[in-house]
Amino acid sequence: MQKRGFVPVRPKAGQEEYYASIEDNQVTFCTGLAGTGKTLLALNAALNRLYKPKAEKINRIVVIRPYVQSNTGEKLGALPGDLREKVGPYVESVKDNLREMISDEAEIAKLLRYSFEFTVLSMCRGRSFNNCFVIVEEAQNVPINGNAMKMILTRVGKNCKMVIAGDLDQCDIDSEESGLAEAINVLDGLPNVGVIEMNDVETVQRSPIVREILKRYKEYERHG
Repeated sequence: MQKRGFVPVRPKAGQEEYYASIEDNQVTFCTGLAGTGKTLLALNAALNRLYKPKAEKINRIVVIRPYVQSNTGEKLGALPGDLREKVGPYVESVKDNLREMISDEAEIAKLLRYSFEFTVLSMCRGRSFNNCFVIVEEAQNVPINGNAMKMILTRVGKNCKMVIAGDLDQCDIDSEESGLAEAINVLDGLPNVGVIEMNDVETVQRSPIVREILKRYKEYERHG
């Protein structure tokens, strides 16, 4: 695949350790505030490998997201359609991030059609991820019950990197039932596994107002 319109992003202040962990480790856990670049930098690293020479490259990018109803107060019910149609609304953030690195919409459409696979936790059991880059999004919603995180981690195959990213402040399940914190506690310090936190508000790369909003909410939550 040609490098058509792809402009890699450079990690900014507060993101360097995360990006280095992706490069140096086979598995990287990253917890962090909204807008700190968890998905963007993972996709950037994945695209760098997708466009590499044949001897080193991967052949696909797998995005896994827990199929959990958002805990934002609205209830949409079950989504209709096949698996691809069901997960479509859950991966719009990937498209948004791709637009930060690729200006050609036709190239984005081509990538999404031929080089990306979007799936959910329940469809990963029994699989092996070889020659690919796996990104687990919204990992705070991976439940402890069923050993789902252990199942995902043991899918790693040959020539595979995995990034597991989430924000523990945005759990759509009971935070005590989240498998993300448990996995980090179990695996922290294991060779070839990186654990990164990006909880500094100043690392947020969206509009500057987002930093101020997060600061106000933290202050409010601190004092009730």
